[in-house]
Amino acid sequence: MKIQRRRRQCGGGSLMYWGILMPNGLISLREIIGNLNSEKYIELLQIYGVPIMRLNLKSGFNFVQDNCASHTSKKTKEYLRNQDFRTIQWPALSPDINLMENVWKLISDKVYENGQLENKWQLKQKIERAVFEINMSCRSTTCEMYRGFRKRLTKILINNGNLIN
Repeated sequence: MKIQRRRRQCGGGSLMYWGILMPNGLISLREIIGNLNSEKYIELLQIYGVPIMRLNLKSGFNFVQDNCASHTSKKTKEYLRNQDFRTIQWPALSPDINLMENVWKLISDKVYENGQLENKWQLKQKIERAVFEINMSCRSTTCEMYRGFRKRLTKILINNGNLIN
């Protein structure tokens, strides 16, 4: 008898989201349709990111994003400079300090707590429900992630860029 393994991607297709973790522990996600290029990323920042950050963050904050090509393009860097956003130089291959990777772990645990899903629509519904639940009941966890960010960066520096966990 041949063992048949279920894949996470059932029914084809995929979902892509942009997310932000705020100091108050709230997570905001936006679905991205299609590929994310610099123009689309800047538009996303204009519509969602900048208003959220301006409302929730003190001036002089550091905007942290990973090294995705659309995040590090000349156009995006220029846009962020024009918004007076300071960005942190992000070391390559550093998921242990990426707050959103930790947030995605929380989301993923909730999405798949009852097993695999059958299709993309179910996945989308579960992701949105998971974010709602985390925002309502796990804010102490996400707030602690945010508060611990500086400490994690310090550990990385002490370890000369090596993993901290």
